[in-house]
Amino acid sequence: LALAQAYLGKGDFVHAREFIEMCKVLQSSEYHDTRAQIEAKLGNFSEALRYHKKAIADRNDKKIGEYLFNRGVTLYDYGDYAKALQDFEAAVALGVPGRNVYFRRGRTHRKLGGAANLARALDDFAAAAVQDPRD
Repeated sequence: LALAQAYLGKGDFVHAREFIEMCKVLQSSEYHDTRAQIEAKLGNFSEALRYHKKAIADRNDKKIGEYLFNRGVTLYDYGDYAKALQDFEAAVALGVPGRNVYFRRGRTHRKLGGAANLARALDDFAAAAVQDPRD
């Protein structure tokens, strides 16, 4: 699983998929989340969303906020901004650390448009700016 995640982090999605295939016996939330991210990066959004659904099925998993954030990224990239916003909101509520959560939520508010969303986007961008850059 670590090799698949390393290739995913390097942007080598083909090799990431090869290594994740070797891990499918795990069937853990982390496996499903990693597989979902790989499929999304390869443009297989329906497959990615199927794996995201499996990743977030265990609501007691301590990484659930990260999994919701990752599904939000996929939904955003797919163009489903309203659902992406729901996942980013949940990730913030669950305490997912780092500026990327606020930045992504701000981008989503901006895409949704309207005065209220634009004001929220500015708030999120400001919150992202003051987060620890090491997160």
